[in-house]
This record gives sequence, C-alpha cells and structure tokens, in this order.
Amino acid sequence: MDIINHILADTNLEINKVNKTLDIPATLINWVGGIAGALAVIYIMAGGILYLTAGGNGDQAKKGGQTIVNAFLGLIVIAISYGLAAWIIGILNS
Repeated sequence: MDIINHILADTNLEINKVNKTLDIPATLINWVGGIAGALAVIYIMAGGILYLTAGGNGDQAKKGGQTIVNAFLGLIVIAISYGLAAWIIGILNS
C-alpha cells in the first residue's frame, strides 16, 4: 500500500510542475491583455475628444470617428485573443 501512495505522490508532483509552468504564460497574457485593453480605451476617449472638438471640420470629425471604430475593433481582437488563450491554458491545465 505504501508503494501505491508513493507512486501517486510522484504523479502529483509532476502534475504540479506542469501547472506551475503554465502560470507564467497565463500571468503574461493577463498583463498584456490588460495593458492592451487600457490602451484601446484611451484611444476611444481620444477619438471621442477629436470628434467632439471638430467644430464643423469634417476631416477632424471623420478622423475621430475612424479612431473610435478602430479602437473598438482592437478591443474585439483583444477580447477574442484573451478568451482563446485562456481556453487553451484551461485545456492544458486539465
């Protein structure tokens, strides 16, 4: 019976090593995703300021609107890539 417990203990150690090595990429993905999301929100605000301060200037209003659209597209890409990475790490952890 002690031999079985010893074998199971060794197996748990190997599983814990794999889980710990996946913590580093998961943390990195969280940091990069958070920074990218914050930058996208800043771009949305900058585009809104451009749009609101256009004052009848059609080119500036168009530039502000395009900045907002591009920032929202960036947020969508960030969300999809974050979800995909979290899904893959979840599969590897199980």
